[in-house]
Amino acid sequence: MSRDSDPGKAIVVNMKRKLALYLYPHRYKLAAVILAMLAYTGLGILSPWPIKFVVDHVLGQQPLFGRTFGGSMAGLFLTLAALTYLVLAVFRGLLDLLRNRWLAQVSQQAALSLHSDVYSRVQRLSLGFYDRARVGDMVTRITTDVERLQTVFVNVLSIVAVDLMTVLGTAVVILVMDWQFALVALLIVPPMFLIFTVFRRRLHAASRDLRTSEGAMASLAQETLSSIRVVRVFGQEDREQERFVDQTSSKAAAGIRAAVSEGQLLFWVQVTGAVGVALVIGYGGWRILNGHLTVGEMLVFMLYLTALYRPLRELGRLTIMVQRAVTSAQRIQELFDAAPDVAEPAYPIPLGRAWGDIGFEGVSFEYAPDQPVLRGVNLAIKAGEVVAVTGTTGVGKSTLVSLIARFYDPTQGRILLDGHDVRDFRLRSLRDQMSFVLQDTVLFFGSIRDNIAYGCAGATDEAIVAAARAAHAHDFITDLPQGYDTILGERGATLSGGQRQRIAIARAILKDAPILVLDEPTSAVDEESERLIMEALARLIKGRTVIMVSHRPSFIKMAQRVVVLKGKNITEVGSLQDSQNGGGTPGKVVPDPASGLKGQPQ
Repeated sequence: MSRDSDPGKAIVVNMKRKLALYLYPHRYKLAAVILAMLAYTGLGILSPWPIKFVVDHVLGQQPLFGRTFGGSMAGLFLTLAALTYLVLAVFRGLLDLLRNRWLAQVSQQAALSLHSDVYSRVQRLSLGFYDRARVGDMVTRITTDVERLQTVFVNVLSIVAVDLMTVLGTAVVILVMDWQFALVALLIVPPMFLIFTVFRRRLHAASRDLRTSEGAMASLAQETLSSIRVVRVFGQEDREQERFVDQTSSKAAAGIRAAVSEGQLLFWVQVTGAVGVALVIGYGGWRILNGHLTVGEMLVFMLYLTALYRPLRELGRLTIMVQRAVTSAQRIQELFDAAPDVAEPAYPIPLGRAWGDIGFEGVSFEYAPDQPVLRGVNLAIKAGEVVAVTGTTGVGKSTLVSLIARFYDPTQGRILLDGHDVRDFRLRSLRDQMSFVLQDTVLFFGSIRDNIAYGCAGATDEAIVAAARAAHAHDFITDLPQGYDTILGERGATLSGGQRQRIAIARAILKDAPILVLDEPTSAVDEESERLIMEALARLIKGRTVIMVSHRPSFIKMAQRVVVLKGKNITEVGSLQDSQNGGGTPGKVVPDPASGLKGQPQ
């Protein structure tokens, strides 16, 4: 296998570049961290020498610079050695405390920026991406995967940097002390790195499978809990439990494979380290017996050996952690690399408040290749006109209005706003021209006041109340215990369907956009709620370009023109003529002669 095919190599390089950008603003604090690490490592290398001095020259009475230390001098030097060791330990502890504090500040701030950027990227991904993705998996990428990168960053700086300095410093010192003894101690280093290389690929594959299973499990839990009412209505708790157990079993199996690989790596690291210690004990003992090494020197070598082997063993654990992070980095990088289905224009046309002229010119669209939803649609809507779009379920009505806001782009043709292709405007400025009232009203956890003002930041209380009054929502809101400060459950579950719709209408009224899209806003409410909603909508549509998606005649009667979708195209354009056959039987569309349509596709 070529080097270029190394799993995760390109991803690691990309994420290193990104992390470097996040760390650059904290470069001075990072420099302080590195200096603290150098001082910490240096003091660690000096720590064994007071012990050697005590063993050889105080307890062992070996001469130092031609003198031996006995009697009161021995006690004095023993005290000085103990105090020196204590001072070195205290200073190391203080340096470690400062290093960890500064490092935590840098890592948390860098992670905050990364969290923010990943979340921003996720929000800006095209709806086509979400049609293929699972929400729970996206959540784990935003939270757990970023946190793993943060953890690895902290460990790389706090463990690898210190351990690397310790290994290099220790190797230099023991080579200077006794190069032959040092070579014996360093014999295990090449096999240790060979072990890391062999297990790295295996750990990456196991970690990737585990993260995929975790994302799938989170998605399943999110899907079930967000639809808990449906689950209970159909009595499917046992079925969902079985699905969750099956997914958890897949995660458990992936976790076992990862744990086995991690355990094997740590086993071989431990065995290799033990071989090194055995070699040093045997060779060192032989040198002492032959008078070529003192007990103090042997003790210093053993302490240095501990300092040398501990980082190598830690490197095994860090290899596991890094491979997990590589998988997380890959999942995050996929979000950054996802090509947008809907792109911002390179040279956008400025857009203030639109007049509201809308045109479809030869518009075709398909969600999947060779599966068209719309084909060759032509339609002109004048500013201030109210147009109803009707047709059977699944014919493409909601898709048609989604294209206006560029939730998707046409496969062929173009959509015009005030004579300009909508792709020539910035997405934000284009969508600022539109308000949507949908069949599935989405409300957020928070107060009713915040939900009404969701699309209009900074709205005054007076404006919010006025919008609620116009939407026939004020009375039921003030009847609630906390009124406008009442906290709604997730997705507004504590309100009825009609109440949720009226809050959505109030939100649209407050935004005051020139274009209004109503997508089946009365399909799931009772008769009284529908009457109140219709009255609110009658106020809302005045002076706006309105596109209404519905099949209810009572709703369609508000339109000046009716567009019938059938067979992926417009088959009729005209007005709704009421007939009283049988007392209120739905009327029929009377074709508009100017449209050129006579029941056949354009």
